[in-house]
Formats: sequence, C-alpha cells, structure tokens
Amino acid sequence: MAEVSLSELASFVTAVWEHLTSPGQFPVGQYEVDKRQVLLGASVAVTTTLLAVCLRLWRRKPRMVEPQPTTGKRMKAVVFTSYGGPEVMTVDEDYPVPAPSAEDDVLIRVKAASINVLDLRIREGYMNALYRSSRRKAKLPLFPIMVGRDFSGIVEEVGSKVTKFKPGDEVWGALGLDHTYGSLAEYTICKEAALSHKPTNLTFVEAASFPHVALTSWGALVTSAGMTKETTAGKSQLELLLSAWLLTRVLLVSGCWCMLGQVVLVPSVSSW
Repeated sequence: MAEVSLSELASFVTAVWEHLTSPGQFPVGQYEVDKRQVLLGASVAVTTTLLAVCLRLWRRKPRMVEPQPTTGKRMKAVVFTSYGGPEVMTVDEDYPVPAPSAEDDVLIRVKAASINVLDLRIREGYMNALYRSSRRKAKLPLFPIMVGRDFSGIVEEVGSKVTKFKPGDEVWGALGLDHTYGSLAEYTICKEAALSHKPTNLTFVEAASFPHVALTSWGALVTSAGMTKETTAGKSQLELLLSAWLLTRVLLVSGCWCMLGQVVLVPSVSSW
C-alpha cells in the first residue's frame, strides 16, 4: 500500500471541495442539476441525521427511579414481570402496600376483584406503549405490573383533597388503563374520581363484577347511541329493548365482545 503524506491528502481534499463548490452542473436523467444544490442538500441531510441521533441518545439516558411512598406494610399481589401467557403471572407475597402519593389518591383495602379478557390481553403486551409512557411519567420501572382493574373494598386512607370518601366507607371502582397498581391485591390505590359508594344491596363480590362492563354498556347506549330521558320518552319498553339488542349486535360484530363479557369473579384476596 502506497504511503500518502498529509500534504498530499490535504491537496486531494481541497481539490474535491473546490470541484463540488465550483459552479457547474451534471446530468441526472433528463435534468441538469447544480452541484452546489446537491452539496447543500447533502449537508442538510447529514446535519439532520446527526441531530436525530444525538436526540435519541439523550432521551435514552438512564432515568432515576424514585421510591414510591408506602405504608410500611406488606401484602399479597398478583403481578407479572414480563409479557407472555399464564406462566408469567405470580403471587408476590411480600409486595409493599402503597400509600396515597397524590392529593386525590385513595387507598383501598380490596374485598373482591374481577378480571376480564382485556386484563389478559394487557398481560400479553396489548397497549404496552401506554403502560411504558404512564410508568415513565410516574418514574417507575415497567415491571412488575399488577393485574386487575375492577374492585370493591373499604377505604383505608385518603389524600389531603379527597372530600367524597373517608376511612371505613364501602366503595367500588375501576382503575384506569394507565393505573400504577392493580386490583388483584390486598390493597390498591385509586383516584377519587374513579370511585363510588358501593350500593348497600350489593355484596362486595357482586359489586366487583360491574364497573368496566357497566361502563362499556353505558358508553355504548348513552354516549354512542344517545339514549337519554329525552330520546327515550314516549317509547315502549319493547322499542328500547330492540334498540339495545341491535346496538349489542353491532358491538359484537365490531369486536367489542371482549369488553362486554367473560367477567370472572375471584375470591377476596384476604382469604389467600
């Protein structure tokens, strides 16, 4: 291999640069392209690529995982530490009991919980982008993830701005899709807006079977179909039943069956 001196290399680079920046055109198909325009476009492309790479590396820098407030107690909770089938689910018997960290948080002692197909889909990785985003905002690691969203139980502790509930109240509720804690545990954290007082004529098990199924039905009949006191006034019960039946058929065809059914009750985790 022939040796090249620094002066020769510098002369070569200078010659190439002068050739690229000098006025002139070269043919590209049936067009004549200015060399300086090509150089400008190439410079913009390289600069943009470098900026994108730098931004990506900056966003991937390690983030600090802040310890979440706890009550100092331990509990049993159903969790999974990776996406997959039933084999990834385990019962953690030494999970820390969470404490309200926001002003509208409510700590619930779970008496009963339910699980539906969507919970199983989440375990398989469905909506993992939402979970990654919500847990990143909460400064939490992605795993472990607690299972379950529907529950009924008793209020243990409330945040400073919670006004509708107090310790000892019997409640039922549904955790959001971006929830940090699950309902298949002895305790869970829920926002005040997602809670209601449990009807006195329902048991804890019956109440735990309602939330998301009822909310889905309400959204279909009231929000989507517009069924209100005004729109249903003067209509016979048969007409309303037929309307609900037709809408249910549409939902089934569109794939919403996984939200409307297959609710499985689980016993109170207090009996584990």
